[in-house]
This record gives sequence, structure tokens and C-alpha cells, in this order.
Amino acid sequence: MKIPVFVSCPTTLGDKQIAVRQLIIQELGAADLEPRMVTAADYSTDFPLREVLRAARNCYGGIILGFEQILKQTGTAQSGTPETTTPAPSPLPSPWNQLEAGVLFSLDLPIIVFKDAETSGGVFDAANNDVLVQPMPTLPLSSDDHKAMVEAIQRWRERVQARFDRDAVAQRAMAEKPGFEGYSGYLRLEKQIEWYDKKSADCKRWFGRLKTATLAISVSIPVVSGLVALFPDFGSRASILTGVFGATIALLEGLQQLNQYHQNWISYRSTAEALKHEKFLYIGRAGPYATAKNPEALLTETVESLVSQEHAKWSSVQQQAEKKQPPPGQS
Repeated sequence: MKIPVFVSCPTTLGDKQIAVRQLIIQELGAADLEPRMVTAADYSTDFPLREVLRAARNCYGGIILGFEQILKQTGTAQSGTPETTTPAPSPLPSPWNQLEAGVLFSLDLPIIVFKDAETSGGVFDAANNDVLVQPMPTLPLSSDDHKAMVEAIQRWRERVQARFDRDAVAQRAMAEKPGFEGYSGYLRLEKQIEWYDKKSADCKRWFGRLKTATLAISVSIPVVSGLVALFPDFGSRASILTGVFGATIALLEGLQQLNQYHQNWISYRSTAEALKHEKFLYIGRAGPYATAKNPEALLTETVESLVSQEHAKWSSVQQQAEKKQPPPGQS
């Protein structure tokens, strides 16, 4: 089992930064760690930090990738005070790095930070004893630098493992208490929210890709047909190309129909939001939980009801999709 860890990383990166991020993600996998990130598509329009908190609560460590997002050329520090200075030009990371680091710190999770040499302030201060601050890898990476990066990740991983083991002991002790009901129900709620959030995002991404490809190919067909009028010798090739385009469109539509990306995207998102609604009512002891004699049992019943409804809808959609498929040998 890989231990989940939260990764704080800007959404928009340059090619070199993407390569460095991929290198670090690979090292996390090699260390039996499962990286989890919150992308812009996952953020709630009202309370984006809640999505960060939700994801971080299911992790046992955090890693901050302080890639340069802004280059500050000029400015004044501590303006209007006796300590007013004019700092030298310096790179600035995403402000979300600091916000997400604060969330991780509040959860008492072990944190490792990778930063550019000139980046400082807050979690990026090298003198910060609460986190493990490391230089951002630069490509091509020498064998010594790679070794140093791996050793740093391993030191941080030891802290992550200790946190994981500590929580496992606490969870087992809580589950063994007589009359205990709340933990299993709330844990399932968190896990189901995480699962439906991820599946919804995956289906949305695949639906967008397939529809974009279908649209692009569909637009190309009349363009190819128009080339025949300009270049008569292109006629036979155009026919073949048009046939290939048509077959590709049929394949893409078939994949969409088979996997039901659009329907599942909407259904999964609806269930995830319904579960989040129950979570906030339960935490605030509002709605039906305000007067319930056993809020934990009511939460478990509600979660199972929502999940059962989703399973029923999914089964119905799959059966309808199978009925629309022609029998073997027919078209």
C-alpha cells in the first residue's frame, strides 16, 4: 500500500518545470508514496481551500513545489517603516504554496519544500525548522544532485511513515471502543467524496478530449473535400483520407457511448456534491443532525443511501448503453 501525500504545485508550468515536477513525482512513486493534487477543476467556486483541506486530511505528509510563477523586478519592502529597503529582483512562487503549506502545518503533517535558490519567505525560509527545505532540482541532474534529492525525500518519508503508523494505531484503538459507530461512517463518507471527486474529474477530462478530437476531425472532412476541387489529382487520396476520418469519428463516438463519460461525469459530480452537503451538515450538527439522537448512525444511513442510489443509476445507464449496441455481426 502506498501512503498518500499532498502535493502543492502550480497549475501552469513551463516545459522545464514540468520535467522537474515529473521527476519528483516519479521519486515519490519509487518511495511507495501516492501523490495527490488539487487542480483548478477541483476547486469549489465558493470555498476553494475546503477542497485543499479535504484532500490533505486524507494524506500523511505534504510536499511543496515552489516553482517560479512571478519575477519581481522592483519594489519596496516594509514601506513607511525605518526598515524600508529596496530588494533585489527575485522570483515569487504561487501564493497557493503558502496557503496549502499552512493547511498541511495545521494538520501536523510532515512537510518537505523544494524551492529556487532566490525564493524566500514563509515556508521557503531555509532557517524554518518545522519543514525540510531543499533546493529545486535543475535539469540535467547530476548523479550527486539526484542522490541528494533522493536522500532528502527518504528522510521526509520516514516522518510520513511515522505519522501513518501513529494514525493507524489511533484508528484501531478508536474502532475497538465499545459502542463506537461514528468513525467508520465518517471515514466512508470521506473516502466516497474522494472517489467520486476523482472519477468525476476523470470522466470530464476524457469526455472533453473525445469531443474535441471528434470536432477537429469533423471540421477536417469538408476541408479535405474542398481540396479535391483545387487539386483534382488529390481525389483518390482524399477519398481514403475521408474514409479514415469517418471511421475515426465512429470509433471516438463508440468509446464515448461505451464508457458513458458524459453521463458518469454529471452523475459522479452530483453524488460528490450531495455527499459534501451531508458532510457539512454533520460537522455543523445542522439540518437533520441537529435533532438526531444518534447523528453518527444517521450519517452512515444517509451515505449508504446516496451511494446505493448512485450504483442503481450507474447500473441503469450501463444497461441502456448495452441495449443500444448492435448484436455481433450487425451494424
